[in-house]
Amino acid sequence: MILASCRPGDAVILPRDAHMSALGGLILAGARPVYSSLGAMEDRSWGPPDLEDLSAALASQAPRAVLLTRPSYAGSLFDLDVYAERIHAAGVTLLVDEAHGAHVGLHPALPEGALALGADAAVQSTHKMLGALTPGAMLHLKGGRLDQDRVHRALSLLQTTSPSYLVLASLDAARRKEALAPPERWEAPIRWARLARERIAGLPGLRVMPPGDPLKIGIDVTGAGLSGYEAADILAQEGVIIEHATHRLVVAFMGPGTRPGDLERLAEACLAFARHAPRNEPDPPMPPIPPMVLLPREAFFAESRPIPWSRALGEVSAELVCPYPPGAPALVPGERITPEVVEYLDDMRALGAQFVGPADPNFETIRIMA
Repeated sequence: MILASCRPGDAVILPRDAHMSALGGLILAGARPVYSSLGAMEDRSWGPPDLEDLSAALASQAPRAVLLTRPSYAGSLFDLDVYAERIHAAGVTLLVDEAHGAHVGLHPALPEGALALGADAAVQSTHKMLGALTPGAMLHLKGGRLDQDRVHRALSLLQTTSPSYLVLASLDAARRKEALAPPERWEAPIRWARLARERIAGLPGLRVMPPGDPLKIGIDVTGAGLSGYEAADILAQEGVIIEHATHRLVVAFMGPGTRPGDLERLAEACLAFARHAPRNEPDPPMPPIPPMVLLPREAFFAESRPIPWSRALGEVSAELVCPYPPGAPALVPGERITPEVVEYLDDMRALGAQFVGPADPNFETIRIMA
């Protein structure tokens, strides 16, 4: 979407926690990122940008596009139509990462989809919620703000000329199944999820997140003295594999193959969480976004070299450094490594966060501009 909507030097407003593929789009297009402020949702995922901050950026940066993420991995939602109205009033294209929302809009009890709420384009990962083979996904367009010819040209650069017909067939099968599905196709899983949510909420030390997406069950386990990673391991030992875990949450998804017994097993497995002293460790606050010295594309093609992380202060990063949780990059290629970033990443490493992006999986070294 970024490659189809932007030219070199064009500004794109996007959240700091955008998927790593957004960085790839910035590199390919040569676009200039303008990172929006992030609010916090109740499930501790990042929320949408402040509307007034967004309006100021629309006026000052003259962006070609705005990229928003909805729903979040944990199922959080926000009123996208309000943002679409503000973005379109500025004459700007709205792109939505709807990877975790392939099922939205398929039943009145499910959230409305991005296109229905005003987006010009949305990408859905059909394999995540509708049963297509990995990595089956769909790009949806609406209206004329995004040039379809440019979309086709962008796709031709990114897609293979020898696609997997198994994946293509699975996408068509998923589409057909949803087109012909009776209403109870979604009513039953939504009901099962609600009952499981109510049962788990009654267990000591566990807090169930409010359901934005009713097909996802987010459980804060810190009141039981556990991290989400520890809780996921306990659940695995009980025969329940969780879709997503952070150091506070475990998140279960209701997919096409989910049955009532699966949710019964989830609720029963949660009984295995022995109650310990509650943890009240605050999440280290995100540091200020570091100064951008080079555009991501320039940094990608520049010469780089590894140095010890302990000596990286003041250097310009050549790679992405994204701790999970919270899943928002502390460093993007081309950004200066500040004291606040060093302190934050050291704190996150001490908490046991996982790091995505660095070539060194142990993050003992980091690649910097040569």
